[in-house]
Amino acid sequence: MDEFLVVPTGERVADFNALISLNKTGAVLWQALAEEKQEAELAKILLNEFEVDEATAAKDTAAFLEILRENELVVENE
Repeated sequence: MDEFLVVPTGERVADFNALISLNKTGAVLWQALAEEKQEAELAKILLNEFEVDEATAAKDTAAFLEILRENELVVENE
């Protein structure tokens, strides 16, 4: 079984005392974020990768991004 972890680096190490374990869905989204995808694009990726409907893909994407925002693990471009 594959395991995916988000590990803080740099200055975040001092402020963040945990690891975030990702399931396959989270890992796919995390990798897509490296290409600076928008939320709607991320949801479409989930639709292509997994057997989910549009509403579930959108809900799961929004929830994942919220967790990242809460933990300051993403920087959003304006």
